Amino acid sequence: MKVHLHGSHFSNNFGDTLLAYLAAATVVETDNDVLFTRPNAELETYARAHLGSRLATDPKGADCLVFHGGGYFGEPPKGSSFSWAMRFARRHASVALPYILTGKPFAIVGVGVGPVRSWLGRFLVRRLFNRASLVTVRDVESVAELRRLGVKRPLPMFPDMVFGSVSALGGTSPSERPYLVIHLGSWPFPLEDLATAIATMCGNTDRDVVLITDHENDHPKVRFCEALAAKLGTLNLQTRVHSHRDTAYLLGLLRHASAVVTDKLHVGIVASGYGVPVLSIPKHPKTPRFYAQIGLQAAVLDPSNVNGDALASALAEVRKIIIASPQALDQHRGESLHHAQAIKQFVQSVDPSHAKASS
Repeated sequence: MKVHLHGSHFSNNFGDTLLAYLAAATVVETDNDVLFTRPNAELETYARAHLGSRLATDPKGADCLVFHGGGYFGEPPKGSSFSWAMRFARRHASVALPYILTGKPFAIVGVGVGPVRSWLGRFLVRRLFNRASLVTVRDVESVAELRRLGVKRPLPMFPDMVFGSVSALGGTSPSERPYLVIHLGSWPFPLEDLATAIATMCGNTDRDVVLITDHENDHPKVRFCEALAAKLGTLNLQTRVHSHRDTAYLLGLLRHASAVVTDKLHVGIVASGYGVPVLSIPKHPKTPRFYAQIGLQAAVLDPSNVNGDALASALAEVRKIIIASPQALDQHRGESLHHAQAIKQFVQSVDPSHAKASS
């Protein structure tokens, strides 16, 4: 049987790549083939290396559809609500239309929902969730948003799928020495203050720093990392910049880090899944949701209050929680695996002969 996987994996985004890969690996475990909608180059490379011939990039002829995890059922913090709804209709909602028209089943698994403000967005999201054969979401805020939109069906909720699945992702170890990972795309305050805060947090132990950027060449975020690296160098920190283009290598960086400071969601989720202390300086409301969900609210910092003492204090508190509450964190990791179980349940419930007859 052929399973069409769809999500927001068009561009090389670390989190969307991992979510798509984990969904694909789950489908392959059921001895079925995966058909991706427009996978980015890194996703295709990473998935083919692990899944081989069970992967294709043309969704024609699929027997069912799975919208895999991600935050694409919600608007970004900035921009027009109606423009987002039009883009959502074109990129995502339209993918379900052939399945609705032919009676083929589709599922929505592990997504974050909201905010959805425009009438068109509300209509599309409500219609998809009411029509889906099976749904799960990743946080209580998504449940509340769907209830506000008028979705009345049961809404199973578990932490992000990546959190409990990091052991299946692997990652190569790039260094034997302890190092701190910094993953920040920009900073609204003087760079000298940020560099000083990082150096203070490092103390006399983590003197190696890896700065991660999602871009290459002369992109503004690369220039930001290079400028921060120069500032850190003047404070006697051994610093290098890593441009993310290799998922396995980035997984290794996070797995073996002594700590991670990030403004993105899935860099923090992966590191937390590995048991690495994370400090989150979020730019999107979906990010604090995750840390609250797993009991690590102490990991979330307000950028206006970031200084060396604040970073060091927060890091000490996060390490204390990780050491004191391993069972609670393991429980949340186990709960996140229910998204994969939902995909298996859905795929195994599909009767391929009926799906083909509906074509």
